[in-house]
Amino acid sequence: MAPIHAPSLRVSGVAFAVGETGYLIAEPVRPLLALVPLALAAVAFGLLVLRGEREERRTAALLISLAAATILVPLAFALLGKDYFLDRNLLPALVPLLGALAIAATLRRARRAGAAVCAAIVLYSLGFWVATGFTSSLQRAPYRSVAIDLGEPDAPRAMVTWLLGVGPLRHYLGTHAVQAVPEGQVWFVHEIDVISQDVDMPRTWKLAPGFRRAGETTVDRFTITRYTTKGLAHLPVRSLQKAKIGFRSTRVLLDGIGPEL
Repeated sequence: MAPIHAPSLRVSGVAFAVGETGYLIAEPVRPLLALVPLALAAVAFGLLVLRGEREERRTAALLISLAAATILVPLAFALLGKDYFLDRNLLPALVPLLGALAIAATLRRARRAGAAVCAAIVLYSLGFWVATGFTSSLQRAPYRSVAIDLGEPDAPRAMVTWLLGVGPLRHYLGTHAVQAVPEGQVWFVHEIDVISQDVDMPRTWKLAPGFRRAGETTVDRFTITRYTTKGLAHLPVRSLQKAKIGFRSTRVLLDGIGPEL
């Protein structure tokens, strides 16, 4: 029986309270942000228990039971060894939970208190939404501009980038780039382009022996560091996938390898 990891529980709880905070793209999970909406929800449900009428409590209980059942399904799979306990898999539970919260905040016998709770939740959500707009790492990654800066390859090259940037970069490049895998064929390239975020890349990179830095440009919040070698050199795919370049997970793209060159 596989244990449910505490981070999964924490991330799911925070996501339900404040939404996606960017943990996939190197933004840390901040549980403190969730304390205010969770406390307000607790106040609303407290009003439901103390001031709610029978029909209101019964309807809210039905919705909460539906949400609980929705959460228990992936929880049961996790206990059996198939850990699907992720915030995105629990989204169906959010609808009945919000319905129950709406009932708790609009009680006939606690209109003023409920209205105050609703106003506080809306104001907090509005502030959080505005703050998110000014957090660069939560905005759409500028891979179209990165692709323009990289341009067409004139020799076999590799690009080391964020996992979730592989698809957009392949689309914007339009040069039949493919994702490299550690197993299988051995690749040789002339250039390695590292697309990093908030990381100072060295002149010589120990993960790519024989390559030296040939240039560096800044595109929005990303930095593109080019490493080249004389002729062609072996591409250490496995090592490059573990590179610390400012993202949660890293992958390697291959470009300019094929008969078209």
